[in-house]
Amino acid sequence: MPGRKGRSIQPSDLDGLMALARERCQELAPRDCLALVGSGAMIVDCRDEGAIAAGDGGGVIQGSVPISLGWLPMAAGSRESRDERLADKQRVVITTCADGRQAVLGAALMTQLGFANVRAMAGGIAAWVSAGLDVQITGVMGSLGRPPPR
Repeated sequence: MPGRKGRSIQPSDLDGLMALARERCQELAPRDCLALVGSGAMIVDCRDEGAIAAGDGGGVIQGSVPISLGWLPMAAGSRESRDERLADKQRVVITTCADGRQAVLGAALMTQLGFANVRAMAGGIAAWVSAGLDVQITGVMGSLGRPPPR
């Protein structure tokens, strides 16, 4: 696929990696994600602990499960370190992050690991907030052992 200045995008480029990830996952608008959550979908927040604590993206979606993109391969794929909340590979899972980029990578990774119903939230938590949907800080912050930002 042609890239900037006529060069070919290689999967080793960030642009190429993102394009490949987008081909392997479905992105949904925040309100569509909310509807799926109402039907039992789980939201996985792919931001790292520092980004969550800093409030990157505008907050935390109530009930979301914080599993950073760096830890996701172990939490979703390894029998020894699997997060039990990810045990059901048929459950609808929606990945999110601050702006949607890590969400796309996380969704593609989970799909590669055999999860059948993974979606990425287009625009991440920033788009969720822009859509007028609620976020909170205190629920997940407490589980991370950090006070909510003021």
